[in-house]
Amino acid sequence: VEGVVLQMKAMGIARVATFPFPEPPSPEALRDAETCLGTLGAIGAPKSTAATATTATSVAEFTRSVVDGPITPLGRMLSRLPISPRLGKLLLVCRRDGLLPHGLLLVAMLAQPDPSIIGDDSSADDATADDDADGTPEEGAATPVRWKCVESDALGMLGAYLQWRSMGGDEAAARMLRLTFKVMREAEQLASQLRQLLRELFPNDSDADDAREAPPEPPSKEEATALRKALAAASPDRIA
Repeated sequence: VEGVVLQMKAMGIARVATFPFPEPPSPEALRDAETCLGTLGAIGAPKSTAATATTATSVAEFTRSVVDGPITPLGRMLSRLPISPRLGKLLLVCRRDGLLPHGLLLVAMLAQPDPSIIGDDSSADDATADDDADGTPEEGAATPVRWKCVESDALGMLGAYLQWRSMGGDEAAARMLRLTFKVMREAEQLASQLRQLLRELFPNDSDADDAREAPPEPPSKEEATALRKALAAASPDRIA
């Protein structure tokens, strides 16, 4: 719903709740969507409630202040990305923090369903051998070991992509790793699309070019920590 509301705001429809949807979302869903967009900075408060938004001390008070709020420059930028506003914010935070080589691939994977093939085939065990606690691959493995971050399941999606690409990034590699090839291929295509959009959004910025086509090495411990912080920044309303 957040994406629909953001696109409507980008078209100049401020009062989304009064729009004649053929099948309207519930008032609660629309309110939650506007609250989410407000916490992301994608919409601001109407002039009449701007002061309330900056001094809100509760979620309910903040929600009342941003409902029917206008789209912000950040929101317009997010509306141009073919991903959810949360993932768009994650992508832009990664760009800001110099994390695009990994962040772009992470976003592309998080936009997909889980690619893992669940089954009893023990041949998958060799393809998903455990890493040590800090994410350092084991040496001497016949199959590249999947990088993992013990603090974040979301970052595990990045590890799956890096392992798949390191083995050729084709259907055979996906089959060996028990990953759905269609999902992996769509993530690869989305990453390429996002890379091009970033070049268009930031034509004088070299950061998009730094997110090169070739997959980077797995993140260092410091980079993994920075990526987890970026994930938190993209979901401020979900942090207790």
